[in-house]
Amino acid sequence: QGFETYSNDTLDGLAESWMNYPGQRIRGSYEHGSKTGCWMHFENESNLVLVVSYENNTAIRTGFPLADYNYPKPVKGFSIESDSVLIECPHANGDIWYRGLFRRKKPVGLHRTYYPNGIIKFECDYSTWVINQFDTNGNLFDTNRITN
Repeated sequence: QGFETYSNDTLDGLAESWMNYPGQRIRGSYEHGSKTGCWMHFENESNLVLVVSYENNTAIRTGFPLADYNYPKPVKGFSIESDSVLIECPHANGDIWYRGLFRRKKPVGLHRTYYPNGIIKFECDYSTWVINQFDTNGNLFDTNRITN
């Protein structure tokens, strides 16, 4: 069940499929027959539970937005398939949920998570090991140390 977009008999464009369990679906796109960009996995129609980013049909990073939404850094972390990568992981609405740079598969510099409306929620500074937490208006209200 679902749909795929083709160009000249080759997968090219949006695709969406519904899984065996009610409410589960996957949405992403193809470019010249290869998975590319962000593929979103949903449960209960709208809860984004998994995001996989592809380049040339190869998964390069994976994240779990729903599971980690209330934490300053992803509890499950990210599965990173390349040495260094900038992660921009979305909310279900497409706005950025998490943004941060990984070098040698470790977080470096500023990593930020955002509310679904685009306002900053947490800022983790891996150079100072400090976490700042912001309210829904973007006002700083708490500062702590990063723990591993």
